[in-house]
Amino acid sequence: MTVAPQILRLSLTDFRSWTSATLQASRRLVVLTGPNGAGKTNILEAISFLGPGRGLRRATLDAVAREDGPGTWAVAAEVEGAQGLATLGTGLATPAGADGPHARKCRIDREPVGAATAFAEHLRLVWLVPTMDGLFLGPASERRRFLDRLVLAVHPDHATRVSALERSLRARNRLLENPSPDPHWLDAAEHETAELAVAVAAARAETVQRLAATLLERGAGPFPSAGLILDGWMEQAALTRPAIEVEDRYRTVLRENRGRDAAAGRTLDGPHLTDLLVTFAPKGIAARDLIAVTDIAGRRVEIARPVKRIVLGEGRQLITLSLVHPDPVSLLAGWPGDLARQDKVTYGRYLEKFPAIAGVPIVGRGSEETFSIEQALATGPDLAILSGGYGPSLRSKETLDRFAAAGVPVVFVDLIAKPLDNIVPSLRLLGRVLGREDAAERVVQFHESRAGRIRDRLAAATPVAPTVLMHAHAGLAECCNAPGRATIGAFIDPAGGTNIAVDVLKTPFGPISLEYVMGRDPDVYVGTGGQHLAGTGGLVLGPGVDAAESRAKLQGIVRSPGLADIAAVRSGRVHGLWHLFGNFPLNVLALEALAKWFHPKLFGDVDPDASLKIANETLLAVPMHGTYWVSLDGGGR
Repeated sequence: MTVAPQILRLSLTDFRSWTSATLQASRRLVVLTGPNGAGKTNILEAISFLGPGRGLRRATLDAVAREDGPGTWAVAAEVEGAQGLATLGTGLATPAGADGPHARKCRIDREPVGAATAFAEHLRLVWLVPTMDGLFLGPASERRRFLDRLVLAVHPDHATRVSALERSLRARNRLLENPSPDPHWLDAAEHETAELAVAVAAARAETVQRLAATLLERGAGPFPSAGLILDGWMEQAALTRPAIEVEDRYRTVLRENRGRDAAAGRTLDGPHLTDLLVTFAPKGIAARDLIAVTDIAGRRVEIARPVKRIVLGEGRQLITLSLVHPDPVSLLAGWPGDLARQDKVTYGRYLEKFPAIAGVPIVGRGSEETFSIEQALATGPDLAILSGGYGPSLRSKETLDRFAAAGVPVVFVDLIAKPLDNIVPSLRLLGRVLGREDAAERVVQFHESRAGRIRDRLAAATPVAPTVLMHAHAGLAECCNAPGRATIGAFIDPAGGTNIAVDVLKTPFGPISLEYVMGRDPDVYVGTGGQHLAGTGGLVLGPGVDAAESRAKLQGIVRSPGLADIAAVRSGRVHGLWHLFGNFPLNVLALEALAKWFHPKLFGDVDPDASLKIANETLLAVPMHGTYWVSLDGGGR
């Protein structure tokens, strides 16, 4: 039987709260006791640095140096293990004869070694800390990180391979950023990626197989017995097929999906996406099945997964679901009929792809007053997703009480009150609820990379913000209905503009007089519209709409008395925007269009059309084809 290594002596210097400390251990099981703030966790963290990585708190190397200390630190341990006695040491040191930054040093028996991975010959570490309580409820990336540390106990060089695989994937992604990448370079990159990927997958698969066998041998005990499995095709193949065969299969996958991966900006297949699944073995219940989430309203909600029957409070939430689930209609127990009424083209496209949508029970018409709690409960839901924008809200006490009494959990999302603030937490909430965290994170990355670019450039350049008239439902009535800071009006400030309506409106939407508009003489005009304005003379935008039709409608609207005389129209800064972006998960497309209109030089390289193309190819279950933004000068489509 292999004897586990033992730390006989531990020394700390200038580490966290410790100026210096030495601990002797005479037993294999050691318990640290003391009041809060005594430095117990700091000692455990010091031990965790006797392995690769950033320790159990995932701190940077300089962050663990003692405050008011020299900026350096050291941890040393005398270890007795299979290799006999050894002294391991690591720390942050000042380079000899240099004024440069501190660097981490590692030594075994006072002799330098290249990295902390070398310590694994003498000491291999695994830890469980309170922050890991949600390990099997959170994103797959956290479980992969935990698994890779377990693998180190079997394969000391595993961390090196994981790092090399990450570098290789990044190199491939950079090559794919080129519109016409050199196929020979890609072949070479994918050859290396496949070798590393299969090595990583095989090491994980072997470790999990050994752990699963050990758990099975031990059988029943005081703790619940667990089952382990890796949710990745490569790991399964690595257990039964020759490595070279699996490598060739992965190279084929990479080569055939270059276009898809280029559009997504990342490699969408491989062991970097594998998940570790844990079950309560006697009943086959997944460890992640009961989760606790905090919704957008700040309510803590417990949900049993997998969620299979969802009632929606608003029909347009289906589009948000489609971003995180490949078949959102399969999850619907009931929904309102507002999508079919407000956006017939989009509904028709979903009906074409998901014919089962026609049979989903209707539980309302998209408003709080028409939502039927009796019909909703009759569908047998296991979750209700509400928004408060259209349909039941936090004020709907009877509805919420009835759901609670029936044991149906309710979560609130928000894409309308604070659309830019709440889109990311709403997406992550849905990803967590549906067990589709990775899919949700892809949409978050799409949003954050684009919104962040606009935010950072505006902060750096501090351009003068143009005054903006956002004319809501343009052409439907006399000028002008306008949004305030909510819904679609919430995009104006983050795009670098000044909404002239907020100085006079006290509500999310409301009328402002033509005289007020002419007095403010805005620099930019943005009319909003949609298919709901077809046949009214208003601005028509959205799915299935031709850009020439939208441009002609927009031209007629701004020729009306009063509007024709404002600065925006005189200078040609006249644009149209799909009104439903104010309650839409890919609202960053509207942000890009507005930023480009408000500051054309600063955002000359921003291309919402290109972003829409990427979304259609990589994110949306049903692509958006039509006209969602338009300009009189032809610069917007």
